[in-house]
Amino acid sequence: MKQKRWFLFGALALLVLVVSGLRLWWWPQWWAQKSAKIGVGLANERFPWRDYSQAELDALNPEKQIAAVKTTVAPEQTYAKFRAALRANDLEGALAQLATETPRYLENKAALEKAHREGQFAAAYEWYPAEIERSSMYESIATFQYYKEDGQYRRVMHISFQKNKNGVWLIESL
Repeated sequence: MKQKRWFLFGALALLVLVVSGLRLWWWPQWWAQKSAKIGVGLANERFPWRDYSQAELDALNPEKQIAAVKTTVAPEQTYAKFRAALRANDLEGALAQLATETPRYLENKAALEKAHREGQFAAAYEWYPAEIERSSMYESIATFQYYKEDGQYRRVMHISFQKNKNGVWLIESL
């Protein structure tokens, strides 16, 4: 009977050592990997910190789906339509060239509405040159630049574009 107790006690002690050893060795490695996945958005940041499925990742990153869409209207075409709307004093036409699903949409819209109310579309048309240069372009975002002469200084101005799910590049920020 004494031997049985010592055996059970030894087995229990061994189990405790194995579990605590695994916890001390395995847990830090597992947590480092899991926190790296959480950091880049591949795992849920809430307990139980499970990895996202491919369908969940697609839903969380719609720009990946947009990147695969073929371009139907290039940024230069959108910019030309925007300038044409400014020249024609067409508020709706100018607003149609803005990307509506961006954080700066309301700001851009308010600026255009104010310029239209104050009769400043002609000045805005003159502000934006006919030609813009590609600064950077990726699958679903792009930045173009143009230059403004200010006395003795030459400033570089930027205009950003974002591709929508129909393949149309729209103005993200003016």
